[in-house]
Amino acid sequence: MPSLEAVGRFPETQLVLSVGKNIKPDNLRPIPSNAIIVSTAPQIELLKRATLCITHAGLNTALEALAQGVPMVAIPIGFDQPGVPARIAYHGVGEFVEIGDLTAERLSELIQRVRTNPSYRDKARYFQKVIAQTQGLGAAVHSSLSITRSQALTIEHRVCYLTFVGVGRPESGSPDRQVRHLRGEVTPGRFIIRS
Repeated sequence: MPSLEAVGRFPETQLVLSVGKNIKPDNLRPIPSNAIIVSTAPQIELLKRATLCITHAGLNTALEALAQGVPMVAIPIGFDQPGVPARIAYHGVGEFVEIGDLTAERLSELIQRVRTNPSYRDKARYFQKVIAQTQGLGAAVHSSLSITRSQALTIEHRVCYLTFVGVGRPESGSPDRQVRHLRGEVTPGRFIIRS
């Protein structure tokens, strides 16, 4: 898997990879020593401590990353995802690579660029302030994507967490269990999330 190989090149970081329920972590071997692979993860809690979000560019994940001031590397695979990474790049809050162009080398290059160039984090933090100072994610969607307020509220109130392999929502109570489980394994502020 190019993403695991790419992240393995950054041993000073830690990856939390949420794969959903359809992929067994053993099928992803070899797994780099700096990776934790889980079926579900408390995405917002992880984003609060993340330095980078590697995402398939679903709108919810992109907005949640911006709400926490986290820059992104996007790998769009379908649905709304082609438009979201274009906006991520346009607004300078991250970079993207098309799935057909994805290699470990290309992903490593983008991870390094976004991690080492402070302008990406600065712009993500700008959007974090916009989100905090306005009416939340719905207003941020409206201002950054030029859609109506009612459409933005519809998007803001959708209840789904998109993962790399599909759609899933942790069962009631499981995010808390995951946070407790991950606290002993995740180095605060030094990990990459792939959702």
